[in-house]
Amino acid sequence: MIRRPATLLHGLALAACLLQALPARADECPVEPNQCYFTNQQFTYDGERYISAGLPVGSVLGTLNLSLDYACRLQEYLAGEAGRYIVLGIASEASHRQGNDFATNIDGLVYRVIPSGQDGVGVKQVGGVEKRIQLGVVGDRSLGPSQCVSGSLSNSFIEVLKNGNIDTPGTYPVNFREPALFVGSRWNNTPPAYPIDPFPDVALTFLPTTCEMTDAPTRVDFGSFSKNQLPLQRRFEFHWQCDGGAVIRTTLSPASGVLAENGSALLHESAGLLLKIKDLLNEQYVVFNQPVEHVVRSPRSLSFDTTFEAELLAGAEVRPGPFEFVVLYTTEYK
Repeated sequence: MIRRPATLLHGLALAACLLQALPARADECPVEPNQCYFTNQQFTYDGERYISAGLPVGSVLGTLNLSLDYACRLQEYLAGEAGRYIVLGIASEASHRQGNDFATNIDGLVYRVIPSGQDGVGVKQVGGVEKRIQLGVVGDRSLGPSQCVSGSLSNSFIEVLKNGNIDTPGTYPVNFREPALFVGSRWNNTPPAYPIDPFPDVALTFLPTTCEMTDAPTRVDFGSFSKNQLPLQRRFEFHWQCDGGAVIRTTLSPASGVLAENGSALLHESAGLLLKIKDLLNEQYVVFNQPVEHVVRSPRSLSFDTTFEAELLAGAEVRPGPFEFVVLYTTEYK
């Protein structure tokens, strides 16, 4: 058996399924009976290569297309046997999920087989193993001698489907979850199958989430109050719009005052008041000058609020009169 490496090319492949077999000269088929070899392989991806985080779950990103030339030696059809044909397919059973779906090595993506008939593409037995992908059948079920045949195969055979959120941006080689091989077998329901070539990767880029802060507080007003009304609380929120999952970091930094209680309180020396800020989502007090993280996940990703509560407490000696705490905020997301 002669093995040729698969080549990953860009471009379009035929959308139809074409399987042609023609007699070949003996010296063009230097393989054992029931075996094939491939030449002129073109494995292409037709679709989006830069995937937005906002693309809805269920979207078809593109199709995998395969075209190749083959030469196969058909074994003599003996009495009582099932026919003189060879099945070409992919040993993908270890990645099968259900129906026509196969898991990929990227959480949030699946391969979905595009069926094309009994002797075409489908999730079937190949070499006696269920849940493999049949690409085509070479030969027929008729009587005949051992014969070398050649032909071509062209399929748009797999859709790449988004079935979940992809939270980590970057460029990744996409493939079946478990390594898969192009294989050949004499029949669908009878082993063995023999390897021909590895199934190749497709490089896809997953873009980072885009977020926008649509509203932010500029002032938190406690109004007029007496000392015996302390402590007082006032809520404030930052409103976000994101097109996918993200981590939002908010850092609160005082412009004046004295830090106390290990950085979780701010003392206004002239008014004798303490300010603490509580992160209500994480249910803990903010340490000034240190970032607070909030994780945005779908389906909340389209609109998300980070909510805080400012708490005013009495210090050692509270003095009457106007006062102001100035706290700067810095936000970022990834």
